[in-house]
This record gives sequence, C-alpha cells and structure tokens, in this order.
Amino acid sequence: DRYVLKQALISASSAYTAAYQMKKTSSVVYSASRPPGHHAMKNKMGGFCYINNTALAAQYLSQYGSVAILDVD
Repeated sequence: DRYVLKQALISASSAYTAAYQMKKTSSVVYSASRPPGHHAMKNKMGGFCYINNTALAAQYLSQYGSVAILDVD
C-alpha cells in the first residue's frame, strides 16, 4: 500500500534527522515515529515495520563512535 510505504519513509526520515541533529548540535533529541521499525530486519519486514529506524540512525552515528541501543518492549 502506497500510504503505508510513505509513512514508513517519513518515519525513517524522522529518525535519521534526529541522529543528524544530535551529531550536529550535541543536543538531546527524540524521534517519535510510527511505524517504529524495530521489528524490521535487513532483508525482511516484521509486523508493520518496513524500515528499522533505530538501525538507520545507529548506522549513521556509528561512523563517529560506538552506539548503544535500548529497546524496551
């Protein structure tokens, strides 16, 4: 469905933008995104998660050092 894919891309963009802003400004940031993406895998979607937003942001930030992810659900 085009609507769902569009929402997944907006959600992933929000996570990436938050990571970018955190690196750029050294500020605390928060990205509240739906769908959350945390069930998506590299080659497979899970639930309603098409893109793993956390992994996307972590991959960007990992070029600057270690990244820790805490998923509480």
